Amino acid sequence: MSTAPYAVQTATARGRLHPEAEAPIRSPWQRNLARLAPRSADDIRHAGRPAVACSPAMDEANLAIRHFPYARPCRRWRINRMARKARLTVESIFTILGTDKTLLPDGASAPALAARARDDMAGACRVVADYTAGMTDRCAMEKYRRLTDLSSPG
Repeated sequence: MSTAPYAVQTATARGRLHPEAEAPIRSPWQRNLARLAPRSADDIRHAGRPAVACSPAMDEANLAIRHFPYARPCRRWRINRMARKARLTVESIFTILGTDKTLLPDGASAPALAARARDDMAGACRVVADYTAGMTDRCAMEKYRRLTDLSSPG
């Protein structure tokens, strides 16, 4: 009978764990713990090395996986197109609301107008930025449509 947890046995049996990933789970941790001979959790905390560790090959594979999203960012044209649309939508909302603070809802327009009356443009822009940042994607698309589409009511 294996000493590995049931979830590990099940995942391994179903072929979900790579053999290299399975190896550190099964026996090296037992050898490491035998070498450390901890009597308490503090013994493990102050051991100076991990009690459970992967093989050097697995560490290298993990490092490659961790760096992959940053080394090769997704450049699909559809994703780039949607990101551009989102950027333009948010920029347009910020510009329109920043130019005419009376278009902000009551809770945000009063502080923005008060900041503008004090010639605090940074404060007025911060109110608009906070309002815009608090929008969900759906809310931002609806706000953009209402601000720019002449056929949209309100």
